[in-house]
Amino acid sequence: MKPRIVEPTSLADWSSVYDPSLSWIIQPDGARSQRFYWWDSITPKKEATYRAPTLVRSAEVQIQICALATPYTKIGLPDAYMLEAADGHTIGIASVPTMALSVALRAGPPAGSKVEVVWNPEFKKYQVTRLLTPEVPLSAASFFNHVHQ
Repeated sequence: MKPRIVEPTSLADWSSVYDPSLSWIIQPDGARSQRFYWWDSITPKKEATYRAPTLVRSAEVQIQICALATPYTKIGLPDAYMLEAADGHTIGIASVPTMALSVALRAGPPAGSKVEVVWNPEFKKYQVTRLLTPEVPLSAASFFNHVHQ
């Protein structure tokens, strides 16, 4: 049920504002008069047709890109982390989108934390999405294809 405020109308004008999907309270102007309730049971209701949910498949294969994020202090900004690939190749500076992730990265080891990253086209940088466990292998430099764009 979704209540809706309507403007009071007279019975003479009721046909112009009538909506069969609403229930109506008909209340006389005089005090201590009986109220009448109107639910339309005459107008045929439109039955909602059931549409089964469909599974939309994406042709794109999702690849988890893992990098080593080490604190980067050369630019003097908080939450600046340099990303490295498995072969030690420097990828670039990463952005951190949430405060919770920032706190978790700061609490990590000074040698760096393994993180999952995704490319953010708006900032043209990789963005840290979550921390990973130490046993997760790092991605090779060839996985970071957005660096040279």
